[in-house]
Amino acid sequence: LQVAAELVEAGAQVVGVAELAPRPGLGTLGALCRMMWSAPDLVRQGQGYLRTLRDAKVRVHYGHVLSAIWQTDGALSASLAGHAGGHGRTIEADAVLMGYGFMPSNELLRLLGCTHDYDPGRRHLVTRRDDECHTSVDGVFAAGDCCGLGGARAAQAEGILAGLAAARAAGLSIPSALADEGIAARADLLRQRRFQGALWQLFSPAGPSPLPDDSNTVICRCEDVTLGGLTASLQSGFQSLGEVKRCTRLGMGRCQGRYCAPVLADLLHRTYGNALDEFAFFAPRPPLKPIALGDAVGRRDPAA
Repeated sequence: LQVAAELVEAGAQVVGVAELAPRPGLGTLGALCRMMWSAPDLVRQGQGYLRTLRDAKVRVHYGHVLSAIWQTDGALSASLAGHAGGHGRTIEADAVLMGYGFMPSNELLRLLGCTHDYDPGRRHLVTRRDDECHTSVDGVFAAGDCCGLGGARAAQAEGILAGLAAARAAGLSIPSALADEGIAARADLLRQRRFQGALWQLFSPAGPSPLPDDSNTVICRCEDVTLGGLTASLQSGFQSLGEVKRCTRLGMGRCQGRYCAPVLADLLHRTYGNALDEFAFFAPRPPLKPIALGDAVGRRDPAA
């Protein structure tokens, strides 16, 4: 909703928004009240997005998910499939934007050996830590969405708490002003977590986001691996992430499996019952982000 509203404000003509969650109603009134109690300004911000879309006559298709895209004369056609009794429909557009949740960056923490747990609701790994943001590795602290989606305000509060905990672990004394800041940050963190919990309840999907049924759907964009190629490898008896990777090259591209690995892990879980844990995904390797070879060896021409 936020992206759609910002596009409208930038001058784009948005022809529709598909939201997997059902339309908010009486059943979500309690969640909305908790959101208002915890962060009323964020609720007003969300209402502003909806008002922008309404003023631009942009329809929000609640309980729908994007099921297919195909090219037509001079445009694209996007098919929406309904959940919970919703009716499917087709929308023509010049461009289609897709989003299926956030994918936080935890590669550095995994590389350091910090323990992670799989969050089935968000379909990604979450760094395990204590109330002081200390991970399973001594001396390593973590804050932000890699430890559970909470938004920018929660991440800011966690950063304060992690910094104070790291300072205490290093034997430093904490001035009273910073200690008071830590108390305020912990109270704000509780409010933000309460808000996020209610927000996730308000936008709880009407059903699981279905996997595509078209074998030509590209799963790994870096190496152009399709769903048909993955299915064929599984039918050939490959039962692990590494085997499928060697067979199809999935995950060998620039993003290192950031987007395709969760899909493959889900397929292996559905097909063979493989556990969804930190070993169900590709192990992070340095460099964590794509860099030029010239940067790696320190010979890059500054003028290039």
